[in-house]
Amino acid sequence: MLSTPQLDAMLATMSRREKIGQTMQFSLSKIDKSSEAKIGEFFSQYPVGSLFAGLDVISKWSSGDDPCAILKSCQKFCKLPLAVAGDLEHGTKTLDLPDALALAATHDPKMAYQYGKWIGRAGRSAGFTWSYSPECDVALNWLNPINNHRGMGDDPALVSELAVQIIRGMQEEKLSAAAKHFPGDGSDHRDQHTGISINRLSRDRWMAIYGAIYRNVIAAGVDSIMVGHISLPFQDPGSPYPLPGTLSSKIMIDLLRKELGFQGVIVSDALVMGGFTRIQPYEKRIIQAFNAGIDVMLWPDLDYIDLVDRAIDRGEISESRLDDAVRHVLAMKDREGLFDDVQPERPAPDAEVYTVTGRAFADEVAQKGIALIRNEEKTLPLDREKTKKVLLWFALTNPEKLEEKYKTFIDGIKAHCDEVVIRNNGNCLELLELEKQCEKFDAVIFVFDVHVELTYPCRPRGSQAECLWTMLNTTKHHPIAVSMGSPYLLMESPVIPTLVNAHSAGEAVYRALPKLLWGEVPFTATSPVNLPDLLNVDEKL
Repeated sequence: MLSTPQLDAMLATMSRREKIGQTMQFSLSKIDKSSEAKIGEFFSQYPVGSLFAGLDVISKWSSGDDPCAILKSCQKFCKLPLAVAGDLEHGTKTLDLPDALALAATHDPKMAYQYGKWIGRAGRSAGFTWSYSPECDVALNWLNPINNHRGMGDDPALVSELAVQIIRGMQEEKLSAAAKHFPGDGSDHRDQHTGISINRLSRDRWMAIYGAIYRNVIAAGVDSIMVGHISLPFQDPGSPYPLPGTLSSKIMIDLLRKELGFQGVIVSDALVMGGFTRIQPYEKRIIQAFNAGIDVMLWPDLDYIDLVDRAIDRGEISESRLDDAVRHVLAMKDREGLFDDVQPERPAPDAEVYTVTGRAFADEVAQKGIALIRNEEKTLPLDREKTKKVLLWFALTNPEKLEEKYKTFIDGIKAHCDEVVIRNNGNCLELLELEKQCEKFDAVIFVFDVHVELTYPCRPRGSQAECLWTMLNTTKHHPIAVSMGSPYLLMESPVIPTLVNAHSAGEAVYRALPKLLWGEVPFTATSPVNLPDLLNVDEKL
């Protein structure tokens, strides 16, 4: 590890533009990569310190056995090593783990540590050095459009315990973690993409929930924290509305830095989101965000370096504030091992460690993360001897991709019975009509593929929602509801008699589900969200 004097010496060799570049994260997909000359031209003009890569970017531009070739080309033209960030919330394209909500359903800290280790291994092997995870938000509001499926449930103690272990595992593999979204999403119904999300908890309640989580991840040594476009009125009431965290020094400096003691990198959520873009004119909000405490700006415009340079000349940003931000960035890169003379050898993404061992771990998370929520009619487990004909009914947003996406799951169902009839969406009377035509099935399984959409909570709607009606509109069958995404299907229809929450989609889940439905392995997961409380009387109404 470099000492403070060594970091200061490195800082002293940098020009002002190079320093500002360290606080800018640009999207790899927006760089002209048609030739090394074009790449060199970009970095000579914009000496950015980090790149953002989508999950498909590395494999999309890979070359031969080296999936990181494009990043190596970029690095040739950089004075300092690049950090490469991505939303590795559940792994990479080469090792796609079940969602963190499925991990939370296992209630297993040891598995969370391994989950972090696998994300770290897969991420570094694909060229990433920085993951925008884990999500440390709490699902206090089941209608929240950001958190109610992406997070780890509504128990702050569980979220904290698992987040700490994920961070520990990731950072042991030299993949920096970013706990997000400070000061805490999940309490309201708003979406930061289209406006400010407002965390209206009192100070005492916030400290007991979000404050406790962030104290714990900070104590665990998390390298970075992502601040969201989320306001916190008790800390910064603002006028005429509370400022988002990304513009508030009271939230980032007074609360996060001074009160909670965080000394790592503060990175903004994407600066193109509506919770940030309409607050003030562009140049003014960039300057205010930087002065308020952001060290790394996610996706600023290409004029960012010139903008900050001019602001320093005008005295609107101090050199000391810039140096402070760059020190945080350099220290994180040092912890990632980016200044080491010899980088550790890492397996290629298609190596056996991923295709065999990693897949086995993904299967274990999936199996232990699928919960039997309701079984009132004792429909499960299915009897292989008595279950010959199965009606498999999908509630999908993209039914044209049904058989392609769900091939593994469909094949698993077919392996357990003689005949599978597949339907999707339809109208509310369709199952009833089949019964009137004397169609008889030994099992009827409705699969709800419900995930978060922009501004819309994780709820079935349209033809998907009608499938709930279809499923319950029966007199001769005992349908089984399987929710791949939302853990809140019981909130939509409290009368569902048989419900399985998979807490995730993906190949590992598709392999595990048939085994659980037929009782080859037992259900051991418990819900990471407290459904009984949500269905009880609300004394506040």
